[in-house]
Amino acid sequence: MTPAGGSPKVIASSAEYEPSGPLRSLTLGNGLLETRDFDERYFPDAITASAAFERTWDYTTDPVGNITQIDESEGCVEGLVLESATIGTAIDLRACDTAQLGPDLDLLATADVSVEAGTSISFLPGFSVAQGGLFRAAIAPGGSTLIRSLVYGYQPHQHFLTSASGGAWGTLGWTYDGIGNRLTETRTAVGTQSYAYHQNASGTGPGGGNTAELATIDVTTAYTYDAAGSLTAISKPSVGFTLSVLDDLRLGTVARSTGESTSFVYDGRSFLSSADEALTGGYSRPTYSSEGVVHHLERRDSAAGDIEDVSYLYFAGRPVAQYSEVAGGSSEWTYLTTDHLGTPLLATTESGVERWSGPLEPFGADALRDGPEGALESGLRLRLPGQWEDEVWQSATLGADVYYNVHRWYEMGTGRYGRVDPLLAENVRFQEPGSTVAAYGYASQIPIRRIDEFGQRDIVPTVSPKCRKQFPDETSYKQFVREVEKAAETARNAPPCKSNPGPSKKITVKCGDCFGNCGFAGLPGRVCINVAKNQRGDCGQGDCLGSTTFHEFIHKCDDKTKDEAMAFGCEQRFYGDVCRFTIPPKFQECGNPCEDP
Repeated sequence: MTPAGGSPKVIASSAEYEPSGPLRSLTLGNGLLETRDFDERYFPDAITASAAFERTWDYTTDPVGNITQIDESEGCVEGLVLESATIGTAIDLRACDTAQLGPDLDLLATADVSVEAGTSISFLPGFSVAQGGLFRAAIAPGGSTLIRSLVYGYQPHQHFLTSASGGAWGTLGWTYDGIGNRLTETRTAVGTQSYAYHQNASGTGPGGGNTAELATIDVTTAYTYDAAGSLTAISKPSVGFTLSVLDDLRLGTVARSTGESTSFVYDGRSFLSSADEALTGGYSRPTYSSEGVVHHLERRDSAAGDIEDVSYLYFAGRPVAQYSEVAGGSSEWTYLTTDHLGTPLLATTESGVERWSGPLEPFGADALRDGPEGALESGLRLRLPGQWEDEVWQSATLGADVYYNVHRWYEMGTGRYGRVDPLLAENVRFQEPGSTVAAYGYASQIPIRRIDEFGQRDIVPTVSPKCRKQFPDETSYKQFVREVEKAAETARNAPPCKSNPGPSKKITVKCGDCFGNCGFAGLPGRVCINVAKNQRGDCGQGDCLGSTTFHEFIHKCDDKTKDEAMAFGCEQRFYGDVCRFTIPPKFQECGNPCEDP
C-alpha cells in the first residue's frame, strides 16, 4: 500500500500455507511474526505472535471441532531490540537473553515501560525518557507466563454455547429452548436474566410454543416488531429506543429517548453508505468491496471535529492492518492479529508494541468497553468477521449497543439481529418448518466455531482462499442458493429415481440411513435423490436433505477442480455442516452428513 504522498508500505510478507490452503505463517509490516498450527483435522491448535514480546494462544478442541479451552500465555523473546520508536503507553517487555534499547527510542511523559531481560540490558544513543514518564529495568530469568485460560461449554447434539469463563467478562452462561432461542443469560455481577418470546398460535412446538421474536428480558425490557418481523422499539426502565425501518426493511434511524439519534443511508447494493448523528453533526461513510468487505471509512465525531480516514487491509481473508490519517494531522499504522475465525485478537503499533488485546466476548461484546483498554477507545472498530462499530451511532444506541453486519444490524448483548434473516427462505441450512432460530440468532448459537460475515447465513469458515473465490460475488451466490433450494424442494416431493434424468453426470452418494445411493447432478435444478424406505424422521425435511442436494450441486458447479476432496472443502465453506474436515486430504475422511456436525 502507498499512502497519499507517502512511500510504498509492505503490509504482509513471507506467507506460508499448509497443504490445501490454511495459512501457516505470516510476517506483518511491523515485523511481527504470526504462526498458526493445526491438528490433523485442520482444527486450530495454536496461534503465536512474536515481536518485542511473544504471545501464544493454545487451543483444545473436542472430537467434533468445538473449542473447549484457549490458554493465552506470554513468553520472552530471545533477543529484544527496540529502536527508532516512540512509546506513550504502558507496556511490559521481556527478553530471554539480552535487551537493546535504542538507538532513537523515546519514552513520552505518558509512558510506563518495564523491561526485563535474562542476562543484560544495553542503552544506545537516542534513548530518552520525558519528564513524567516511567521506566523500569531488571535482570530476571525469562520464561512463559499464563495470562488467562478461556473455557467453553456446549449443549449436547446442537452444540449451542452454554458457558464461557476466564475472560475479562468473568463467567457467562446460557440456556436455550428447543429451537435455539436464548432462555437465560447468567453474567458475573449481574446475575441471571430471563428471555421471553412471543408465542405461536398453537402454543406448542419444539420451542415450547415460542416464536423467534423476542418479547422481554427480565420483564422490564420489552421488544416490539412490525408485521415483517423487523425490530421497531426497545423499552427499558430508564430509556427507550425507536427504530424506523425503510421500505426495503433496512434500518433507517435509531432515536434514543434522551434526544440522540442517528440516520442511515444505503447504496444500490444495500451496503451502508453513510451514518449521520443529528445532534453533533458527526458522520461515518464506509467504502466496501463488491463482496461486502469494508475497506475504508471517512468519518468525524462532530461538525467541528477533524476528518479521519481509516483504511483496512486484508490478507488471506482476514484483516491484517489499518491505516488512520487525520486531515492535516498525524497518521498511524496498526497491525492486527486475528483469532481462528478472523476476529481481532491483538493490535500492535508500527514498532511492534502492543496497543490493544482481546478477546471479545463470544457473541462479540467488548467487556472493556468505555474504559481505556476498550477496543473502540483504542481506535479499533472491527469486531466479529464482517461486523464493525462507530462512535457516530454509539450515543444513539447506548444501552442497546449494535454493530453493523453488512445486511443486518446486530445487537451483541443479546446475540440477535434486528430483523429476520433476508435469506431465510433460501438459507443454505434448509431449516425444518418451525425451526426459526436462524431468523434472528447469530451463528447458530455457536459463535466460537461459526461466523456470519454478511448478516445472511452462518458458516464454518474455510481455510482455503480457493474456496472463498468459488463464487465471484454475492449475487452469484444468491442465484446458486435459489437453485439449490428449488432442487431440494423438488427432491422432497419427487417419486424415487428410476433413471438418469437427462444429460448429467451421475454421482453416487450415501447418506447413512437417510437416503439411498441414487443421486444425480445435472444442470441447475436437475437433481434427483432417492429416499430410502428406512429413512430417519429427522432427515427427510431437514439439514440432511439440504446437504445431500448441496453435495450433488457442488460436483457440477465446481468448475475450477473436479477433485472430490476440494469439492467437499467448498461444501464446508458454503454449507458448513456437510463435512467435518475443512479440506480433507481424502474423500472418505469426510464425516457422515446425517450426523450432527
